Amino acid sequence: MEELVIPEEKLKSSAEEKGNLPVSSGKDNDDLKKDKEEISLEKKSPKGKGKKPTIFKSPSKDSKVMEIPPQPDVNNSDVNQSTLKIESKTSQDCKEFVFTVNLPTLPNLSEERTTLCILSLSTETQLEKKHFSVELKNHLNSSIQLAEAEELISHIFNITLNENCVYQENEMLKVIIPCLLPSKKDPSKVFSIKFEKEVGQWTSVKNVNQTTSPDHPNTYLLECELGLSNDITLAATSRHREDHGHFGIRGGRISSSTDGKVTISAKPHSFNTHTNTTLRVYNVDNAILTNFKSYHPEYTDLVSVSPLVCLGIDHSHTMPLTVTLPQLSKLKVDKKKINAMKKSHEDSNHATKLSVVIKSSSSAHWLCISAAIVEGKVDNADVLAFDLDVSASRILVLRLPENSHLESEVAMIANKMEEFLQKTMVRFVFRQQADNQSKAMIDCIKADDKETVVKFCENVGYGHGPDISNAISIKEGELVTIKFSEDIHRNNIQFVDKESSSLQFRYHSLLMGCTKFVQIEEIDKGYFAEDQYKWDLQSVSCLL
Repeated sequence: MEELVIPEEKLKSSAEEKGNLPVSSGKDNDDLKKDKEEISLEKKSPKGKGKKPTIFKSPSKDSKVMEIPPQPDVNNSDVNQSTLKIESKTSQDCKEFVFTVNLPTLPNLSEERTTLCILSLSTETQLEKKHFSVELKNHLNSSIQLAEAEELISHIFNITLNENCVYQENEMLKVIIPCLLPSKKDPSKVFSIKFEKEVGQWTSVKNVNQTTSPDHPNTYLLECELGLSNDITLAATSRHREDHGHFGIRGGRISSSTDGKVTISAKPHSFNTHTNTTLRVYNVDNAILTNFKSYHPEYTDLVSVSPLVCLGIDHSHTMPLTVTLPQLSKLKVDKKKINAMKKSHEDSNHATKLSVVIKSSSSAHWLCISAAIVEGKVDNADVLAFDLDVSASRILVLRLPENSHLESEVAMIANKMEEFLQKTMVRFVFRQQADNQSKAMIDCIKADDKETVVKFCENVGYGHGPDISNAISIKEGELVTIKFSEDIHRNNIQFVDKESSSLQFRYHSLLMGCTKFVQIEEIDKGYFAEDQYKWDLQSVSCLL
């Protein structure tokens, strides 16, 4: 997990100094205001009573406050037993209570880790800090509802009022929580805060603002306002930006705010009625394509791939839609080969072929379609364009070498690329203590963190065990079940607790808290786990 760093350009930009974050380009459209799920990340104007953005100071220097470290966020014990520190202050406009909660730590690691939560109420309230308590729910067991390609980017906070507390019926509570974000800025992502309206039913807060603390410039904070209640559970999430628009009888066009070269256009009379449209784009740059090939070496000859376009249209069109996408490179993603071509001036325009593959909303399968693709410039931008005769919810264009054996596999490539973009590649780790092999740790990690995690396991005293598993893909928030194979010829380990034949948890890549410490025993005492146990897909199952 990367250290949280607010991009420098956010601090210097005059527009961002007001607390603004990027928003979808479609928000100016009146029709878009009807979308209740759209998240506004713009701060309220400071003009007018009650509109002034909250400015707060963190606890004194002697207090422990959140400085999120790069270590995995391990949460294997009851978080309700965590130490809670509270500080409060009263400003002219509001009362603020700062809660600092110690996170559980790993065995053999004494470093204290904390997170914070800040509550703000009107000065007219009769409530004080002693009336509130803040706890972290165990995210490995809590089921937060995530949309497609949405991910949890904060701990799950539970804010409760003590019994017999009296407050006004319409009293509002402002909550500020930290979120965990990669250091690399991703303009295609938008942030939201969800709260549990009823058991198992999560709703997005309508207005979410970015805020900062002068004492913690490296901590990314999100702020929202909720109606005060006795029990509030909330968490921050991120998802790919979704643009909203509509087509009328006179046609229209919707373009992506993530990549302006991605557009869908309708000619007049393509639709017989007003039709709402959504557009979501997953970029596929050279780094993503290279990483994809590393997990699928059978597709090494794949030259380039367009962005994955996810399209939602309420009604069927009676005339072809026109799709534009960025032009695809004619060079394979191989830096050494590209540099060699440039130096030797070899022919870099080897014969290639473009293939259009789509998936309809009524089918789970991709289909290669025939389309006349035109490559050229539109508004000084290099694009490719083609007409789409059929309804499609997913669109992808692949560039392959001409007469390649991959031409018959384009549907399969598209399916695996979609899965790669919308899921996370993970590996499973099984490690034991060298001097006591009955004590073991099991973890689910990002596939690219293999070497780092091996060193980490050694540092905490778990350096013995089999190889890390092969990479598999799972969804954010997916329920993962880990169990040992029942085939004695492949596995010689079982849990000491006979009532529990498997381990279960929900995977969240940014929280990284999947470590489980277990007691194991050998079925046949004459073998060691390192020699007899191997990870494979028959011993690890992922269930929704």
